[in-house]
Amino acid sequence: MLNELDYKRLDSYFGFARRKRALFVGLELDDKIIRNKVCLLLILKDCSQRSHDELLRLANDAKNVCVMEYSGNYPVPLSVGYKSLKAVGVTDPYLSKEIRQLLLKDETDVNHKEENK
Repeated sequence: MLNELDYKRLDSYFGFARRKRALFVGLELDDKIIRNKVCLLLILKDCSQRSHDELLRLANDAKNVCVMEYSGNYPVPLSVGYKSLKAVGVTDPYLSKEIRQLLLKDETDVNHKEENK
């Protein structure tokens, strides 16, 4: 479970990435993956199986793309500026590293709680 400070950090990282124009969604995301520009590909739980498979195929063909299937509690679509979203790509390597670390922390906490039930 992320604490308040982690939520603020994630909000800041996504805000920096938006301001830096390092976040991509939709067709732009597909294009950036093909051009090997994406460092972190976040596939969210709202993604359909067909889109999921297509994104994984594109990421496997590309170089140096870290794929993360995120199903935690943090509202990624709202932080990126959308109401609903299936996937997000981050092109900045430093921001993608920090975002990934915090989201992994959230996912491990969520999975650990589900196992204890």
